[in-house]
Amino acid sequence: MFLGKAYRFSILAAVVVGLAILGDSRLREPLQQNLQYTPSQESRPQLQLAKMVVPLNDSQAAHASGTYIPGVGVVVVAELIRGPNSTADQPPIAGVLAWGTNALQTYGPQLDAVPSNEAIALSIDFYDYPGHTWHQLLLKGRAATIATPGTYSAWLDGKPYARLSSTASPSHPSAQGAGETSPAPTRPTVPLTRIFCFTGGGAATTQWARIRGEWRLTREGFAQIRQDNFDFVTLYKRRLAFVRYQVHVKYLSGLMGGGLVFNASSAEGKAGAQMISYSEHGTYVQWGYFDHDAIFRYQGGASVPSGADGRWHTIDVQLAGDTYSVSLDGTLLESGIPLVERGPGYVGLLASRSHVLFDYAALGGVL
Repeated sequence: MFLGKAYRFSILAAVVVGLAILGDSRLREPLQQNLQYTPSQESRPQLQLAKMVVPLNDSQAAHASGTYIPGVGVVVVAELIRGPNSTADQPPIAGVLAWGTNALQTYGPQLDAVPSNEAIALSIDFYDYPGHTWHQLLLKGRAATIATPGTYSAWLDGKPYARLSSTASPSHPSAQGAGETSPAPTRPTVPLTRIFCFTGGGAATTQWARIRGEWRLTREGFAQIRQDNFDFVTLYKRRLAFVRYQVHVKYLSGLMGGGLVFNASSAEGKAGAQMISYSEHGTYVQWGYFDHDAIFRYQGGASVPSGADGRWHTIDVQLAGDTYSVSLDGTLLESGIPLVERGPGYVGLLASRSHVLFDYAALGGVL
């Protein structure tokens, strides 16, 4: 295990910190008793963990490794040298917090062999370029709720940093000073003029590139059926400038992660795209964007009535200058959200860990 050259934490120290933060009584026992875990004793959690660190090493982590401690949980240690800690548009801690949160939400549920009452912790050593120093961020959640970022706890350099809010962006916590007022929200007003109907045969779906996932045309609409991963996307093949985009989605099975993307910079993937989707088993709608390395950056979200009810739901986005608004079933959730990518770009449908169905997509104000 290689941690920061200028950083003092070793893998042993990181595990100790992880155990202390998890508050497990075994910390009072000889540490060696918990760490005597040889390859011959590997269990399903350890085998799943070995598969989890591979994509972590491919997603901007310079190094990643970890261990499973029976009765306690999983501790993963990663190092970031250049990545979300070195972008010009946000402080290092904001980028690392968003990256770590996305990593836990994406890969944590794959550790389904970890008992529900045990913990999954991610310890991240990262270099703070403006401060010319190393820091450690530790994120922790229980295995039972690891797919829900709002349940995570965070520590920076061994001190409580924040309990991640389910309604505010980790990078830009929502707070208003005295006397400040929010602009009055507005509902979508631009009429929808270009309709893609997915129930009348295969013609409409031939115009959509199946980027990732298993997309199929059924009698009821355009379905994505894979439930084993996140961010399955299909994109409309033409670059468009528009003002309003709406999709109609229904949950069939899985964890309800149906949604949309827009302003993707390429027809070959999600990089640069803004994203709005259900999450947390359909009880939360989140919005954000995929950076140019296709890493999701959370901008905000709202708790909503469960969309995993087998009924049709409408997700609507309307642009206004450098911002956009999000509505669900005709109710405005948020407005004034900053646009990261300006159009023209590619619009698309999205599904994460769920079998969902779309019967139409529609655009308004197409330029």
